Amino acid sequence: MTAAPVPSSPPWAAILLFAFATVCYYDVSTVRKSETFFDEAMLDNALAEPLPATEGISTNDTSNGIAKFCSVDNSLCLPQFLDLNEPFVRKVVVVPQYKMLSCILPKCMSTTTTRIFSYLYDKEKYLDYKWKGQKKSATHHENDFDSMPTFKHNTHTTDEDLRAHWQMLVSVRNPLDRFASAFNNKCVNERLKLTLDPVLYGGGELCYGCQQDAACFLRKQFIRAKMYARGGLGRVGYEDQHTFPQSWFCNFGEYLNDFRIYRQASKSRERFRDVVMELLNKVNVTESEKTFVNQHIVDEDPSADEPPPIDKTDEVKSQILNDPKLLKIFIAMYYYDYILFDFEFPPEATALFEKELLSAK
Repeated sequence: MTAAPVPSSPPWAAILLFAFATVCYYDVSTVRKSETFFDEAMLDNALAEPLPATEGISTNDTSNGIAKFCSVDNSLCLPQFLDLNEPFVRKVVVVPQYKMLSCILPKCMSTTTTRIFSYLYDKEKYLDYKWKGQKKSATHHENDFDSMPTFKHNTHTTDEDLRAHWQMLVSVRNPLDRFASAFNNKCVNERLKLTLDPVLYGGGELCYGCQQDAACFLRKQFIRAKMYARGGLGRVGYEDQHTFPQSWFCNFGEYLNDFRIYRQASKSRERFRDVVMELLNKVNVTESEKTFVNQHIVDEDPSADEPPPIDKTDEVKSQILNDPKLLKIFIAMYYYDYILFDFEFPPEATALFEKELLSAK
């Protein structure tokens, strides 16, 4: 006779283990979310915090106030180096024949530099290409890469070879000029003409619904940059590419000292022309190629046939410089761009933070 089966006891161990794991996951995910999250209220709270008192500060050093703002614990300021993860954006352009490399930062002579490198890479394709209205290069996906590591991997180039034999150029721009230009270009002139790519950027209107409100746009961009720095932003958006700190591009944390840095401080092309010609001479570009680059790329304005754009750049810069809260956000976003690329801080920022520093003593 077969014995009746004995009822099994409830799997308490498994139930308790599952419950424990669920609680732990909830706690960890909650902590993780709190570490990566940043919003308007958190920004306003941080802006309201006074600078802490500091003994021994010299009032003769006008950089002390700004430096203090960005060096306190839990500073609002963004970190100096991050490597942007944008596999679909081609930021490094090369001409292997001449061992030339440039890193492209949007709003920093990016179109002109891309065209120079495209021409030197493949003149026939360049001359056959219909450039007007194009956002891509004649040699797109041929001589461009998303990052320095990708370039090295795909071309089997070592750091030793890169530093010994390649000429590396990058253009950077005064942070206030660059932000005002980006806002003017994207939020004033392009916003009603373009829609965001639905695949790459999720679609919708440019500038997060801020329309032509520079204060709104600066706040939104700073919050996005803060979230990205904390690991809480899934993708880099179209506007982010044109406004995130320049020190986050080009793998500068590793290669900053290897680039010949052209500091764009105005709309003049003469200094840029000098830098480009110096580079072309160094790598022995032919005279005919130098003449073409000089006359048909550096001198040529791609937008010459288009109606003049609305220009609100001076208005935007004035608004930021004369609003203490906006100026704090701006400095928090671009502090390390000023430091690393040796731009002078706006006098308005120096005065604002020196006043706060002295009040804290």
